[in-house]
Amino acid sequence: MTEFAAEYGDALYSLARSEGIEERILEEAEALNECFAAEPAYLTLIGNPALPREEREGLIDAALRERVHPYLMSFVKLLAVRGGAGEFPACVKRFRENEYRDHGIAVAQAVTARPLTDEQRAALTEKLRALTGKSIVLETRTDASLLGGVRVNVEGRTYDNTLRNRIDEIGQALRTDA
Repeated sequence: MTEFAAEYGDALYSLARSEGIEERILEEAEALNECFAAEPAYLTLIGNPALPREEREGLIDAALRERVHPYLMSFVKLLAVRGGAGEFPACVKRFRENEYRDHGIAVAQAVTARPLTDEQRAALTEKLRALTGKSIVLETRTDASLLGGVRVNVEGRTYDNTLRNRIDEIGQALRTDA
């Protein structure tokens, strides 16, 4: 993450937090981020310094007025004017990090050989909540090479209870004992 994105994401979060609207702003910013991801040329357009500032702001007004909180619309305009429109996704990421930190939420990435069932997701989420003392946002993906089990990254720590890891540990033990 760039220093620009961190600074601007922190500033938007600070403003939203002072007004008690951080959840609303985060929800709208994430939805807007999805729109920008679907139409990346829009960020390029509003960030183009060859286009007069008034035109860029007019495009933003036309697209966002009455659809997002005025703070968020002003934020997008500010990024466009300061040459940071392309940093919007990273600003949203920083905003989310601040929100999660202040509300005791941890993001956990779980990798499994097969997709987790709803019951397994719930059980893993609860176990991680008990382990960290925080609410958990669980992100999952599959990797068939793991063979079975689960590997979880949460708060900078890795918990590897995969069959692949156990096989590797046995192999290492055999090599060191030989």
